[in-house]
Amino acid sequence: MKNLKRDIQNQVEAFCEQEEMTDVFVLEVRLEKSRNLKVFVDSDESLTFRKCTRISRHLEEKIEEGKWLPENYSIEVSSPGADKPLVNIRQYHKHVGRNIVVETAIEKIEGELMSIGPDSIEIEFVKDKKKKILERVHVAFNKIIKANIVITINSKKK
Repeated sequence: MKNLKRDIQNQVEAFCEQEEMTDVFVLEVRLEKSRNLKVFVDSDESLTFRKCTRISRHLEEKIEEGKWLPENYSIEVSSPGADKPLVNIRQYHKHVGRNIVVETAIEKIEGELMSIGPDSIEIEFVKDKKKKILERVHVAFNKIIKANIVITINSKKK
């Protein structure tokens, strides 16, 4: 099953090298109960339904051709969801300016994602709420245990 998941990931990655798909990348491939294939992808810009459909159709063709799965299988290609942790460095770039919660072995930091470097991210957070003192800190990617974007719903009061 490990080889099948790797083969599926390789198929999607190769498919995403096409001109209209180069901003799409694979996050995870799950094969549940050997009949339900879930492929989680993301995009540097915005992941569209059309791109997910193209990947799904491509995979369906390859699965049928290679007889990788039993006849009654399902494929789901989607983004992981806004509440899921960031697992790929490419995911951070489109969230600059948004609030993020980052956990390391030592601390948990919540603040605004200011920038992404080759090896770390920069977060600005409130150090002292009373004095309204802001601080910026760099967190190395290899120190991040978990990182989630803080989901906010903007509502305008009338």
